[in-house]
Amino acid sequence: PGVLERGRAYLTSHLGAALNDPEEHTWMLFALASTGGAPKAGLNKAFERRSRLSNRGRALLALALLSAKDPRARIAVENLDDIIRAARERQDASVGDANDVWQTSEAIEATAYALMAVYHHDPASPWVKPLTDFLVLRRNGGKWRTTRDTAFSLYALSELASREKVAA
Repeated sequence: PGVLERGRAYLTSHLGAALNDPEEHTWMLFALASTGGAPKAGLNKAFERRSRLSNRGRALLALALLSAKDPRARIAVENLDDIIRAARERQDASVGDANDVWQTSEAIEATAYALMAVYHHDPASPWVKPLTDFLVLRRNGGKWRTTRDTAFSLYALSELASREKVAA
């Protein structure tokens, strides 16, 4: 088997061990769903525990459910809408606090995943532009602060660009 198959086999075999860590469990489900499918029982468990997930975890759950074409994806995306709406008080659309370097990195990652979920669910959502603007405006001197910030921002923005290109 190839690298992808071995990776999927590893994640599948370790999914049960990750049940004690909802964030890790949800990330594993996202990875599986994005590469060919996630076990329904795992998606059910993550959905049941969604209120205990971080902003990043909620966005990953929404993406996993969207990949699985699960009807609960709508609810998961609506949960993100609540998070994004709360950001209005800060005059930005970050999915999380962005008050220092570490929080900003976490907010960039969560916002990138949220942007992908919102756009995948509804490309015409009024939240696409503010989420995109948040990521773009976090560049300083034409670049993001860290490689990690760059990777997550480009991951989301390139996903958006490729879908826009297909739609055109």
